[in-house]
Amino acid sequence: MFVYFAGLNEGKLDKFDIESLKKAPFVKMSNGGIPEDSFKQYEDLVAYLEYLDELANGKLPDMIEEANKLPGKAETVKEQAKEEIEALDDTKKSQVTVKISSNIDELAKVPELFKSKSNQFKKQLEQAKAAVEEMQDKMKEYEEKGL
Repeated sequence: MFVYFAGLNEGKLDKFDIESLKKAPFVKMSNGGIPEDSFKQYEDLVAYLEYLDELANGKLPDMIEEANKLPGKAETVKEQAKEEIEALDDTKKSQVTVKISSNIDELAKVPELFKSKSNQFKKQLEQAKAAVEEMQDKMKEYEEKGL
């Protein structure tokens, strides 16, 4: 991306006012005078990294907390539907009881799935941060290649 931007500016990246950030998106830069449709690459990267950060550090932790409550809430279904279940014939009653238990078992897996995804997003953010730092270290090289 930086090589491309340098190429659009006669090999010069100093027009972009590039700043390092400690959190996502890890880099902030001005347009530098290139066409908006070209600069959209940077804007899309920023949006992606901010969304990953929001998921990993915002939404998913809250979802994990709520998901931990689901099996307990599902247990109340049996109690709340007791009359309806009792009104069923023995075969249906047995099927419903098995399905409720199966669903509760599946719900118990949801928090671990969310934790796994959260860890994946955090890893992707760490990799993105490392890539951005590496790119910033290579600005002179990008300018040369862009020229």
